[in-house]
Amino acid sequence: TFTYALVIRNTFRSWRERQPNISEGISVWNDVLTWRNHVFEHVNTQLQPVSKQEPSLLHLGYREMAWTVVRFAHVSRLHLLYNVCLNSLNKLHEFSIGTTINNEDAYVKVCEFYECQLDQNVIPSIRSSLNLFSQVTNSSSFSNIQQSHFFQIKAKVLSRLGKNDEGLGIGMGEGVGVGLGLGVGVGKKNIQQINDSLSKSIELYPLNSESWFYSGNFNLLQWKILQEKEEKS
Repeated sequence: TFTYALVIRNTFRSWRERQPNISEGISVWNDVLTWRNHVFEHVNTQLQPVSKQEPSLLHLGYREMAWTVVRFAHVSRLHLLYNVCLNSLNKLHEFSIGTTINNEDAYVKVCEFYECQLDQNVIPSIRSSLNLFSQVTNSSSFSNIQQSHFFQIKAKVLSRLGKNDEGLGIGMGEGVGVGLGLGVGVGKKNIQQINDSLSKSIELYPLNSESWFYSGNFNLLQWKILQEKEEKS
């Protein structure tokens, strides 16, 4: 049984590396990943009798099914199929073991969810999803590196929401900050929250280069706006 499981694990690991190109149509991805999920289901069925002696074997198929769903959601988002992405992420709980899903899958699910929300740029949806951060950042199941990334994403969400608030207008048409996910304008009440989130991100994982870069550019933009205000006054 151990040898059999080892062969399956190695095969599944190689499948993660053998995928269609991102540029392939979503129907190609759907065909490939759906067929693989059928294989995973068959493996789950075959390993069920021995799972009591080796509980870890039961996780093989379910973990790959969950990974496949998250991967499909990611590709769907890149193809601008946001509803497909969110629907795929909502299916992730179907492949959970017990009452919780795999830690890494849960982490990637949260990241993909917020990236999808930001790409869609539907402000009410982004605002309503902000409460999820209090759950994931207070959970002990995520590592410091993962939580650091959550706070980094939270800063992006706050800056996107802040563009509709009155206060400091931060133009993002040119110059530093382009591509960082900052909103067109950030309200005064959001600036402290954004800085707090970035500071927490760096505190949790000092080697998070994206948060350092994001923080530096964000504060540089604020300084430029204040300089312009002083020159005009």
